[in-house]
Amino acid sequence: MNKKLFSVALALLLVLTALTGCGAKDESSGKKEKIIKERGVVSANPAGYIYDVFTDNTIEISGWDKSNSPATLTIPEKIDGKKVIDIGERAFYSCESLTSIKLPSSVTSIGDSAFRNCYSLASIELPSSLTDIGEYALSGCPLTSINLPPSVTSIGNCAFLRCALDSVELPSSVISIGGFAFAYCESLKSIKLPPSVTGIETGTFIDCRSLESVELPSSVTNIGECAFCGCGSLKSLEFPSSLTGIERAAFRGCSLLESVELPPSVTSIGMTAFYGCDSLSEAIVPYRLNFCGDNAFPEQTRIKDHKGNDRPLYKTSDGCKYVLLNQSYTELTKYVGDSTDLSVPEQLDGLTVTSIGVSAFSGCGSLKSIELPPSVTSIGERAFYGCKSLESIKLPPSLNGIEAFMFGHCTSLKSLELPSSVTGIGANAFENCRSLESIVIPASLTNIGEDKTSTSFAFSGCDSLKTIYFAGTEAQWNKLTQNVNLITSYPDRHKKVEYAVVFGK
Repeated sequence: MNKKLFSVALALLLVLTALTGCGAKDESSGKKEKIIKERGVVSANPAGYIYDVFTDNTIEISGWDKSNSPATLTIPEKIDGKKVIDIGERAFYSCESLTSIKLPSSVTSIGDSAFRNCYSLASIELPSSLTDIGEYALSGCPLTSINLPPSVTSIGNCAFLRCALDSVELPSSVISIGGFAFAYCESLKSIKLPPSVTGIETGTFIDCRSLESVELPSSVTNIGECAFCGCGSLKSLEFPSSLTGIERAAFRGCSLLESVELPPSVTSIGMTAFYGCDSLSEAIVPYRLNFCGDNAFPEQTRIKDHKGNDRPLYKTSDGCKYVLLNQSYTELTKYVGDSTDLSVPEQLDGLTVTSIGVSAFSGCGSLKSIELPPSVTSIGERAFYGCKSLESIKLPPSLNGIEAFMFGHCTSLKSLELPSSVTGIGANAFENCRSLESIVIPASLTNIGEDKTSTSFAFSGCDSLKTIYFAGTEAQWNKLTQNVNLITSYPDRHKKVEYAVVFGK
């Protein structure tokens, strides 16, 4: 696969992977849940509402009589004499006749998908009491503008996904903005983030194609994966001195971005962070970094440090492309050689290899065997994906985990021993390893088949798997694999794969 096609495929993968996170609840808020004492009550005064009653006799609207939906709606503060405090999950979901709505001053939260896909809803009046806007709350609504009251503290994942917003003012009260919150708002021209926001989450402004101006506060320390990916109208951006990390594909495809200066505080730049920024002629990057993924900048971009000196980011030695961090260690970001049997050296030009990057050996179809040095402690996801000739691999003794899709489609791999240091196996780690007959798993394992966004089949398509040697006890294994989809056949996922688990080996 050529570089351009691979880059496109990777970009699509990043978007699809990240989108699954829209449904992932944030359980860290510590907000106390209200207790419902009665559900599904049909209102009498006024008629047309369905609600749930809390133990304090306040209510949450949970539904609406769609057969009698007006175009405009003003929700009263009280229904059947009870105070309305919440608009519940999916309460007005797909009420396509609704064009405008006014919420009462008693409402404090709008639940997940409450007005999602109300395709005619062009106006909504929010009360000064509102604090929380849930996931997908107004996703798909043709809102061109919205006035967020100064009481709002939280905007959920995908809250305004695919809205027609051309402007939005975020109040200083906002503390958190979820992933994909304003994704695909293609008319949005400018955004100023409030001073209380410390990070920009995954895909928050992805494909906001009209976005020309972004103001980042001095509180921001991290810009998440694909945060501004595809913002093709963005020409310039000033990064705050508080910034420490820019994640994978954060500004990928910002084709009009002409120059960037990363502050000295930045220590980490993710894979393809500025890749596809075709107008990016110059970038100023800190002299010393802790991490920098492959293809962080386009090939034509001249990289300099803050003193104006040329600042190369990568070098290649014996087919091993590695990153120059100006540290004593490095990461092998991409193998560009053609060896069939490879022993990765512990050092590349005097720098200790401590990690193998995302997709570093992906698609190396001629590679039959590989030995990794003991200095390596981490290997990125999809590192060996599609190495169809790979028959054997010696993993380093201090490896901390097997990441998602790491050995996906390694169709010649028959057996593998995981070192005793491994604590996790990611989702689809061995997907379609159709020749895999046995694997040795250490007792140190604490999770299997998991990644950031899902729990999935670690051994999907491993039709030949006969024996799993687990160094721990049967009780440990049962706990480890409880509620985990471990093995399925391919392409018939309903076909049972018969295998044995041998304990204490």
